Amino acid sequence: LNDPPRARVEGLSGFSTLEEIQEKADIITLHTPLNYGGDDKTFHLIDQDFFNGLKKSVIFINTSRGGVVDSSSLINAIEEGKVKNTILDVWEREPDVDDAFINMTDIATPPIAGYTLEGKAKGTSLVVNAVNNFFKLKLDDWKPDLPLKTTMLVIDCSSLSELEVLQRIFKQVYPIFNDDQNFREKPAEFENLRRDYNFRRANEIFNLSLTGISEKLQQIIKELGFKLFELKINTQINN
Repeated sequence: LNDPPRARVEGLSGFSTLEEIQEKADIITLHTPLNYGGDDKTFHLIDQDFFNGLKKSVIFINTSRGGVVDSSSLINAIEEGKVKNTILDVWEREPDVDDAFINMTDIATPPIAGYTLEGKAKGTSLVVNAVNNFFKLKLDDWKPDLPLKTTMLVIDCSSLSELEVLQRIFKQVYPIFNDDQNFREKPAEFENLRRDYNFRRANEIFNLSLTGISEKLQQIIKELGFKLFELKINTQINN
């Protein structure tokens, strides 16, 4: 975890330097705001020097802001094998995204990583409550009404590895390659794909009935926001 503003407040324990990440990380994922100046400048934080300093080939994910990464340097890193898999939800010059660049990635989406119905509702409530606090509108703790429907997923995990269980869950919860395909087929529709996006549901609305699962994996699944549910009847595997 590299987060200089937090490290200054909380202390260095638990935080890493970029150099340590370059040396040790197998997966690098970005979740930073885009700052063009100051002590915490993040514009082109990930550049040619960063990729040159990698000690191993990595999986690279950016769901923050496109300008945090110098796209030409990322392209070079992909071509040179420094980055073996690339997942991008944001793009440096969006909405004008080069088709060739998209085709170099493994998963490509038009900034919709946070587009769950619950995520949008939370963002809306934060805005409304901030306005309420400023103007004293008597709308304390306002929240939008959301459908209460939950979805049950039933999976027999007894013959599956931990990774296979997680893959099975997420393929049902969020088939991300549908979004990937839509974007690849219509990159010029960047803004429309975002504006007309059919909001998916967050992990918390899914009840999972998983047989043959270890306590370790149960804890991981709970930390991902899912609810574990024990069925009282025998049920066929839901693939």
